[in-house]
Amino acid sequence: MTKLLGKLPDDKQKEEARKLFAKVVDAPGGLNIQTIHAFCESVLRRFPVEAGLPPAFEVIEEARSKLILKQAQNKVFSKIINGEEPEFLDKIKYLSLRASDDRLLDLINTFLKERRALSQLFEQNLEGGLYTGLMSQSGLDPNITEEMLYRELQKMLLRYVGDVESILPELDSDYQKTGQNLAGKLRGFVKYEDFSERLLFLEDALLTKEKKPRSFGKTVFAPHIQTIFNGITDELVAYRDKVKRLEMVRGSSYVLEIVRKVLDVFVNSKYRQGLLDFDDLIETTANLLRGRLQNSLDNKSFEWILYKLDYGIDHVLVDEAQDTNPDQWEIISTIANAFMEGLGARENTNRTLFVVGDRKQSIYSFQRADPDVFEAMRLYFGQRMSEADRIFKAVDMNISFRSVPAILNFVDRMFESEMDKKGVVAAEEDVKHSAHRHGEPGLVELWPIIYDERTETGEAWPLPETDTDKIASNAASSVLLAEKIAGTVKHWLDSGRYLPSKDRAVEAGDILILLRKRGQLQGDLVRALKSRNINVEGLDRLILQEHIAIQDLLAAGLCALDPVDDYTLACLLKSPFVGWHDEELMELSLGRTGTLYREMEKRSGESDYAEILSWLKKLSGFAQRETPYSFFATLLSVSCPADKTGSGWRAIHKRLGEEAFDPVETFLGHVLDWKSSKGRTGLLAFIEDMKREKTEIKREMEEGAGRVRIMTVHGSKGLQAPIVFLADTAVSTQGGNKGNQISSQVYWPAKTGLDFPFWAPGGDTRNSFSDTYKDMMAEKAEEEGRRLLYVAMTRAEDELYICGHMKDGANLSDTCWYALAEKTMKALQASNDVRFEAIENDGTYTYQDKGVQIRENKQAENQDKVRVDMPGWVTEILTEEEKVLKSVQPSRPVEDEPAVFSPLATASEDRYMSRFHRGNIIHTALQFLPDLDKEKRADALKSYLSQKHLELEKVTQEEMAAEILNLLDDPLFKNVFGPNSRAEIPVTGVLGGNKKVSGQIDRLVIEKNRILIVDFKTNRPPPDDERDVPQIYRDQLTSYHDIMAAIHPDKEIICGLLWTSIPKFMRINIKK
Repeated sequence: MTKLLGKLPDDKQKEEARKLFAKVVDAPGGLNIQTIHAFCESVLRRFPVEAGLPPAFEVIEEARSKLILKQAQNKVFSKIINGEEPEFLDKIKYLSLRASDDRLLDLINTFLKERRALSQLFEQNLEGGLYTGLMSQSGLDPNITEEMLYRELQKMLLRYVGDVESILPELDSDYQKTGQNLAGKLRGFVKYEDFSERLLFLEDALLTKEKKPRSFGKTVFAPHIQTIFNGITDELVAYRDKVKRLEMVRGSSYVLEIVRKVLDVFVNSKYRQGLLDFDDLIETTANLLRGRLQNSLDNKSFEWILYKLDYGIDHVLVDEAQDTNPDQWEIISTIANAFMEGLGARENTNRTLFVVGDRKQSIYSFQRADPDVFEAMRLYFGQRMSEADRIFKAVDMNISFRSVPAILNFVDRMFESEMDKKGVVAAEEDVKHSAHRHGEPGLVELWPIIYDERTETGEAWPLPETDTDKIASNAASSVLLAEKIAGTVKHWLDSGRYLPSKDRAVEAGDILILLRKRGQLQGDLVRALKSRNINVEGLDRLILQEHIAIQDLLAAGLCALDPVDDYTLACLLKSPFVGWHDEELMELSLGRTGTLYREMEKRSGESDYAEILSWLKKLSGFAQRETPYSFFATLLSVSCPADKTGSGWRAIHKRLGEEAFDPVETFLGHVLDWKSSKGRTGLLAFIEDMKREKTEIKREMEEGAGRVRIMTVHGSKGLQAPIVFLADTAVSTQGGNKGNQISSQVYWPAKTGLDFPFWAPGGDTRNSFSDTYKDMMAEKAEEEGRRLLYVAMTRAEDELYICGHMKDGANLSDTCWYALAEKTMKALQASNDVRFEAIENDGTYTYQDKGVQIRENKQAENQDKVRVDMPGWVTEILTEEEKVLKSVQPSRPVEDEPAVFSPLATASEDRYMSRFHRGNIIHTALQFLPDLDKEKRADALKSYLSQKHLELEKVTQEEMAAEILNLLDDPLFKNVFGPNSRAEIPVTGVLGGNKKVSGQIDRLVIEKNRILIVDFKTNRPPPDDERDVPQIYRDQLTSYHDIMAAIHPDKEIICGLLWTSIPKFMRINIKK
């Protein structure tokens, strides 16, 4: 309390504090602190029928919502491509001419990100209404066509034929070469009868290639000639501008129609499954509370819902209100209005609304947060409170409890001018702070820009450098900056640099490095810090599939399932686990007659190939019997060809360095948490899911974790640190949002004030309308960029370091963060401040308290480092415990299995009859085919069996296809492959005799009263009688039976073998 009040509290204040604490502790259920999404879910759980929802609706995470949306998108595009939606095919073709295939998908996805706003738009406008609205909004008559515009232009320009013909002699005689060239082109306009020919000559004479008015240099035409030219030019420019607007509207309407189709499928898919995503929570709650739902509720019933809600709400506190979007404000205002209307359940209760927000920190426009809406809501609540004769207080938030005066003063000066503060605060306001930490020292330091270091070479095509010194001399600027930051931090930690505010030496956890966006610099920083043994948090957001180490792990998984795929095997051979170079791979590949795997088998007499083949076979065994997590954990734990006495972990470290550990550990966590969307659990299903959708991992960066944190400014919201680096301040305030990026070509109503979104790709659709709103969006982006800078600087408690890097020859933007900081530093250097000073030394500016040296190397007493010898057991090799469970894998035989079909198979049959190959193919087919619609199975199977790497002859493909489809179509096996069945189910248990059993059931069916366990036999001649089934198969099923019996003691358990070649199901009686 002393720190909060600035003085010792008296007895009365202490008593009030104790009472307040007791009220909080004793509140029924505790204080209800929750996100607005959690609040919306609680409302909908309470009134599901009124909201038109199933009572047991499920709220899904963002990743699953994205997957359902992508499935909806694929379904719509498949229908269009297959001709089921012919009216959309021409629209797709039209859009493809203006965007490549990848950019077209980006465009569709850009629109789909705003599906909440689009849903409202589509509700208000039928399909025809979209085009009409777009036309009207862009200043065009909704009924106009390009042909009509052309005829109108023709009518207008033909009036000028006589005028143009009359000035031709003057142009020839009075204006030298310029006039003569112009007259020659204009004669074509006068001479030709066909208007299209006339138009070509006229535009060539008076317009540039960009269809803008042509300049004639120093030539000045007579007034009557210039008047004719101006009239014609205005008509031509207006016509071209209207045509471009018409093309813009056409493209925008086509995109919206396709997106509408996708969203319809998306919404229906969620509705059928009883799913709500986070956007649905907000939308449905807002519609419920506003009475907009299409259901049977009358107004009295709707008011009853609000009345019931009002019983449980006395006080509403909204935090981070500047990040609240309009839909969320709608919910908040609906609830709070009851406080002011006298219609609540308890009118005599004192009700309060407490809103905390700072428009300077509104940086989430991509979530539709808007500082202008924040200000509008403040005015709205002020007016409503006044009308209700309630007290309203608008409190400015200018006191900072975080940063020292030096940092706050620098921030104030940076946003001092009208231009620099625009968008940060309202026009009539100033950025002005008062420091709670008055008198404490601090600093702001601006480092010189770091540029690329490039060594000139005289060779036109120089060979890649291999000498490490030469590589260092060719370092990119991001690498050099990362090295400088890491070196500085290392020096602080090693020297015990004193941190006055903490009364101790600087620690790694005191340092926060902020970036405008993720990119190369982030990886360079992690690498540079880890190379100096500095603890670092790693990446705050990671797309697993994009990291090379994860790609290597997935390649190992694919090879374990099917090693005959050349590309996958080549990737694995070059991975850290094997460590081949290009030369070794080329030596194996060139001149071979079969697959890489077959070529390695031919050379198996050589030790290197034998080791790799042996390792691959072990991986195949792991894949057959282990869960995805166990497979990858084992892969990393055991030795590999590249590290014969170590492990996969060590092999990764040797090749990729310590920075690869963080993504790999994150990957293992993801594998452990993974659940297939289709209920499948095998390694193949996991890899297919990883290929299907990018997996973005977001991690919270905890304070005080003892590690350097690296994150984006957006991610740092709400965090702070004694020492902050702003690392990439030399980029534009628009965040590098270039005009050729799809996101910058879409003009959203929330950013433009328009009623409809437009797609303006530029080029032949650029027009005066799109230019106006492009400039408006660029200005808003710059304003948000300045607010982002404000947030970044105010994360620093004691020290702020501003850095930047650029390529050689690049120009520094006047509006980038670095330029603003440099301008501020120079202004402060020229000022005569009593307390602070700005000093420049060899290009580095330092702004700090006068006469204060805060960087002395002084350690607090509790920071003395004591060296402790490592205990000897750390390096000892652990011996196996005497009493350990005996591990048995039923899926992996411990004795010789029965012979395959024929030991006398011909060479051509050898591949087909291979012990593992045929079985793997059929197992894989039986794993994915049952999930497909029956009519699609044959084509899918044909496509799968014809893959080149499987090396199946045509007749073999047909035989196997017939075998598999007959099996699936046989009514006897309906339950085996039905909706209640699951494929490749891992099971583990401890059975009698102290045995640990771990295996994988090929097909498991769990019904109400019984369980069916099925094991496939794909490459064995089936016996006629159950008594002839080999004991090894009986033992395998017995293990599975005993495990399932322990889990489900109340169910009948049936075990059997499914001989796929006949097909035939043989029940195996388990004797007990």
